[in-house]
Amino acid sequence: MAKQWKEVATIYLKGSRFNNGALDPATLSELQHFQEIVTSTAKAVWRKENPDHMKLPRNFEGRVRFYVRTIERGSICIPLEKDVESQGRVHSDTPRIEDTIREIAEDVPDEEWEKLPHNLTDRLDYYLYGVEEICA
Repeated sequence: MAKQWKEVATIYLKGSRFNNGALDPATLSELQHFQEIVTSTAKAVWRKENPDHMKLPRNFEGRVRFYVRTIERGSICIPLEKDVESQGRVHSDTPRIEDTIREIAEDVPDEEWEKLPHNLTDRLDYYLYGVEEICA
């Protein structure tokens, strides 16, 4: 049975190295560092939520690993996908990352949210990268 995949993030590469829509293999180390950050963050969240456990669950790192399965022609947008079979929660008491982010967002005062542009979600590429659209 073929594995099922779910896109979990998209990495946007910008700067003079990527002006021609080409991916320099030296850039792949940046994806490795991103994976390390994701893994370290997931471990920290798990340990905070499970202080009584000495060890991480079996195959923990495999469950937070992402894969690059495609790089579209003329694109420097790299979809990161996750093996759906590994999608399961690492531990029944471990909160989903979406829930953790939601809890953090709830702690942000309303006056800080009001400082964000009203069209932030519609023009995210513009506010993050200064361009109208990076990926189609």
